Amino acid sequence: MSFEEHPDVADAPEGEVNGIAVVRASKVMPERVRWLWSGRIPLGKLTVLDGDPGLGKSTITLDLGARITTGSPLPGSEDRFGPTNVVLLSAEDGVADTIRPRLEAAGADLERVVIVDHVTDTDGARPVELPTDLDRIRELVRAERAALVVVDPLMAFLTGDVNSNRDQDVRRVMHQLKLVAEKTGAAVLVLRHLNKAVNLGGSALYRGGGSIGIIGAARSGLLVAPDPDDEGDLGRRILAVSKSNLAAKAESLAYSIVGDELYDVAKVVWGGTSNRMAEQLLGRAAERPSPEQDRAEAFLVHALANGPRRAADLREQAESKGLAWRTVQRAAEALEVDMEQRPEPGRRGPGPSWWWLPGVEGEPEPESAPEMHAAFSLSRWRAFRRCKRAGQRAAREPEWNARQHAIRDRRRRGI
Repeated sequence: MSFEEHPDVADAPEGEVNGIAVVRASKVMPERVRWLWSGRIPLGKLTVLDGDPGLGKSTITLDLGARITTGSPLPGSEDRFGPTNVVLLSAEDGVADTIRPRLEAAGADLERVVIVDHVTDTDGARPVELPTDLDRIRELVRAERAALVVVDPLMAFLTGDVNSNRDQDVRRVMHQLKLVAEKTGAAVLVLRHLNKAVNLGGSALYRGGGSIGIIGAARSGLLVAPDPDDEGDLGRRILAVSKSNLAAKAESLAYSIVGDELYDVAKVVWGGTSNRMAEQLLGRAAERPSPEQDRAEAFLVHALANGPRRAADLREQAESKGLAWRTVQRAAEALEVDMEQRPEPGRRGPGPSWWWLPGVEGEPEPESAPEMHAAFSLSRWRAFRRCKRAGQRAAREPEWNARQHAIRDRRRRGI
């Protein structure tokens, strides 16, 4: 008997077969994929936005939400969507001091933004939990006719019995989030931090925190990372498409996070396209200094607080404190210690090496100073470096302000 003649296949009814819901492909009306943000965020689907803390993921989502509430052009294109409503689930930012001011700085129609604060059940008020409250979220999205739902970040909303690193647990939650998207037609955008592992196989898909099932369930994936070509240390970043099951990958976009003078909060300034792809942005996870390097940095700032020192003297002192000289050298690179060989009178050759911290002046610190005092000196030096870089960024501030005024003017005129 051929496969086509098998009665269980040829005579299978529509609806259910032994409790399994089925539908014949011939009965399905084809549909085109609809996009909230063309090539990046599809409607009725899940999208995951990955990135390290501090790169502006939340600020980007609020910028997108603001544009959707006013029907303004979306970044990197002249496409518009809306005006329509947005639903926000945010576990990390304050509503009054962060979310609302950022929305206002981005020009949002605040009446169209719904922020989920908590849910109330028989035990009273409690935080939102996923997947427990997804039915309620779905009904809220329907009632608001929202086109965008933001979950920021996903891990903060998972119930205690969901192991984010266990594929079966994660796929159960993501399946129900997918149903919210499908049944409401809204785009569901989930935010996630990166893990600290080496990027396996060169793929950015493996760098998101938790199970691979999270990005596996999404139809589109976005990644934010520092721009490797930002030689001037101006804080330029890249938003790239890391996964696209529904269309060719859209171009990567450059952006910066700057301060808004009126509302005193962070905002996004988009800077055009970039040729950097997601796989080029994450060769390795950002490495944090080891405890030993932290000790070595604190030692150097303490030892160099009163001016230049001979490297030989520093080495002897460091080794007496149990610090390996190679670790001290790495700490010197991290602190951008200046080094110079200085000839000595009456001796041939370039002379011994001297180290010093540029731009730092301080009073002599006694050898008996407690470790906490040295740690304070280290934090002071790091703050100095941040201020220096901020000064470099400030030199570009007029350019960014002019660009932002032009963007606002185009929005007012509806261009």
